[in-house]
Amino acid sequence: MMDEAVEHIRKIVWNIVHQTTAFDLSTCLYDPRFSCCLRADVDSLFCTPDLLAMAFGQLVPEDASRRELADEVFRRLFLEQTPADEARRSVLTSLGLLGVNVAGRDLNAFRSQLDGLSVQECAEKVFTAANIGCIVSEADLFDEAVRSATEYAEPHDRRFRLSLSVDSIITDFKTAAPILKEWGYAVSDRLGKQTYTELLRLLGDWQQRLSPVFVSCNLQNPLDDDAKARKILTKVVIPFCVANQLPLAINGLEPQDALALQKENAELALWARPCGFGEFLDEFPAGMEYLGLCRGLMGPQCTAHCLRESLASVGFGFSAYESDSISLLQLPGRWAHFRWNLGLVLQDFYTDLARTGWMITEDEIRRDVRLLFGADKAAVLGLAGGSGSDN
Repeated sequence: MMDEAVEHIRKIVWNIVHQTTAFDLSTCLYDPRFSCCLRADVDSLFCTPDLLAMAFGQLVPEDASRRELADEVFRRLFLEQTPADEARRSVLTSLGLLGVNVAGRDLNAFRSQLDGLSVQECAEKVFTAANIGCIVSEADLFDEAVRSATEYAEPHDRRFRLSLSVDSIITDFKTAAPILKEWGYAVSDRLGKQTYTELLRLLGDWQQRLSPVFVSCNLQNPLDDDAKARKILTKVVIPFCVANQLPLAINGLEPQDALALQKENAELALWARPCGFGEFLDEFPAGMEYLGLCRGLMGPQCTAHCLRESLASVGFGFSAYESDSISLLQLPGRWAHFRWNLGLVLQDFYTDLARTGWMITEDEIRRDVRLLFGADKAAVLGLAGGSGSDN
């Protein structure tokens, strides 16, 4: 009887993992308004940095067009070799989920089936195939492509949202300061009240232009070792986030820094993206919120290890995956592979739980999977579909 119950739970888990809508809170996929930044063609799927490195090493032909590079990558990595690794298999998975018959091994046929679509039509197919409710991309205010695109007040697809990256002013303010002066902000490399006021004005200007759903930064060093970064973070970024009710997501946040920031800023919604694979989460303060503990093209073993360590440390108190996709067509494959790996881990997790005599319900599994897929954070951010519904 116990074996039958366990098998029933495993089937339910697998179905729920694949049916639940997810939210990808870290991509490089801008909405169609940023047409110069959004890659949504078949060649972009084959010209990612990892595949180019595998095909050419460090000698990527500089004078080749993207189409020529894609042809060569396809020949070298898919025709002359078996596509055994995660990067290549996820490409094939994406194409298959988008309705392309990869059995013909004809790159031109792949192009003919997808490249004739408009960006909006492509987005519809991708979001459906990946079962994604919304994606978020980091917008660097020093990226000229982003700056130029925001000059246009065109309507945009609400499934494409932005976070505001403040990396440049936190980790390299010495370089950023002269540029900000050229833009009309009276800042000084010697930090003081006027510079803090001007940086707040800068962030306010960009909030109006981008409507970010949260603020993000990458710390290169512990805050105790970087006085300037700590000052800008505590005097500018955190007050801006609190005043505008925007969560702050910090990559590379150390446990001691998380504790100090929480104590000093009770009103701040602080989200951490720690380094490592979930091993050190028990060193963070209780109640800490986590983003994207599995990212990009982690293989099955790394993904399973990260998920098991994270579940053991903080239960379901984290969003499990961020794809870091740079081509829109990557989303279906990367998410399909993650769902597969997550399903296997959760099947074992709930089986072990059932063997203790604690029988989990289907509604409880749905609740847990929605948390892992970021539904709670999507609701906080007001993202499209943020209730975390199932298909």
